[in-house]
Amino acid sequence: MKNIAFDYGVVKSTICESINWIEQTLIKDGTFSLPKKRQLVEDDIEVEAVLIDATECEIERPKKKNGTQEKRKNIQ
Repeated sequence: MKNIAFDYGVVKSTICESINWIEQTLIKDGTFSLPKKRQLVEDDIEVEAVLIDATECEIERPKKKNGTQEKRKNIQ
C-alpha cells in the first residue's frame, strides 16, 4: 500500500480505505465472495486475481476556435 500511495501521491490510509470499499462492494454484490485467510491456508484454494487499471491520464483537447463568432457577424 505504501508503494501505491507513493505512486499516486496520496497517503497510505487513502489506499487502505479504497481497498476496503472495493472489498465491501464486491461482497454486497453477491456475485463475488472473498474467502477468509484461514480458509485459504487450510483448504489450499486456488485464487484467481483480477486487476483493474483505473489510472487517470491527462489528454490534450483541441483548442477552441473563434469561427462561430465570425460567422455570426456576417449574418444579416
